[in-house]
Amino acid sequence: MKNKGGLRKADFWTSIVLFGLGAAMIAEATTFPMQDSYGGVQNVWYVSPALFPLLVAGALVVLSVVLFVNAIVTGGARQALAALGQGIGTISERDFRLIAIVALIAAYVYGLIPRMDFLVATVLFLQAFVVAFYVDRPALAKIHVVAFCAVSFVMGVLAIFGVSHIRGSDSALLIDVAGIAVLAALAAYAYANVFIGQERHEERLEDRRRLRIALTISVVVPLVLCPTFKYFLLVPLPVEGLVIEAMDHLNYALRALAD
Repeated sequence: MKNKGGLRKADFWTSIVLFGLGAAMIAEATTFPMQDSYGGVQNVWYVSPALFPLLVAGALVVLSVVLFVNAIVTGGARQALAALGQGIGTISERDFRLIAIVALIAAYVYGLIPRMDFLVATVLFLQAFVVAFYVDRPALAKIHVVAFCAVSFVMGVLAIFGVSHIRGSDSALLIDVAGIAVLAALAAYAYANVFIGQERHEERLEDRRRLRIALTISVVVPLVLCPTFKYFLLVPLPVEGLVIEAMDHLNYALRALAD
């Protein structure tokens, strides 16, 4: 019962953070065009690039409200407010996970999506997220979370100084190449951490299996989703840079062969 009380108290603060994040995502998504002309075709609202973020953010807001109400009903809100005057202790592993989840999502939505090739940004996000929470190594998780947030921060600083991702520009090429370099560096670090560790053989085998799954998911999922949205649903991706341009050339070549 004591443990459940602590969880309900955490639910109160989690619901507030998730509600704020969802509201901010909705505000950002409403700046996207609901209708636009793409390749000479007038797209309707249900293929708008704003639709998916709005659905995700709306679901996040609804779930945060349910969590907030549940925290009030079960007494978690009262415990959370009463604990405000008792000081802040060390960050527990559960608190770190909550902070890391919010930080990764916020950094991805506000730092990378508007300023980096969408496929590169998504692979980087999934790699950081899945490795951090699926491969059971705290040091590996912290490195991925900090590195991902640092990349997002740098992207924000560059935007302040007027360096943006304009398709075909030198700055866009450098940003995308830098993103790929960070991906490779993190993957190499994770490989070295898991495959060259000194743990027992059984532990290394399990961590290796998890790392392979994490890296595979982070690459395969965007490689499936991005072409599906772009070429089949005709949904323009937020930023189309180095990798998506390469996909365009491949798509044109395949169409030429088919004709």
